[in-house]
Amino acid sequence: MEQARTVSGRTITLHATFTQFSLPPVRDALIVGKRALIGPKALFRSLEVLLKGQFELIPVEHPTVEAIIVRKSDLRKLTKDRLVPILLEEAGKIMDETDCLRVEIEISVSVTREVREG
Repeated sequence: MEQARTVSGRTITLHATFTQFSLPPVRDALIVGKRALIGPKALFRSLEVLLKGQFELIPVEHPTVEAIIVRKSDLRKLTKDRLVPILLEEAGKIMDETDCLRVEIEISVSVTREVREG
């Protein structure tokens, strides 16, 4: 007697990008989990040593995330009231409390003006 066979499996696709390590190890933002190995204040202090005054530490109320450290120049283009909820929504889908995510942000500003002569 032959038994029925069930075929199941899982496919994992890995895409890895290797780049040269550079200082600072943060380009635009870090999203720090509540139980990350290093806390947001320590990370922020280390960034201040390397790049004084270029980042802002933003504590947040979130089930997984304790804080976001973001480049101030990005906050001049998009306010934290608009940027932080987007970052939290997307990070909340993929991270747990022990993660610390490095985020690269691209913001483009488009301006159109109509000028009347006379």
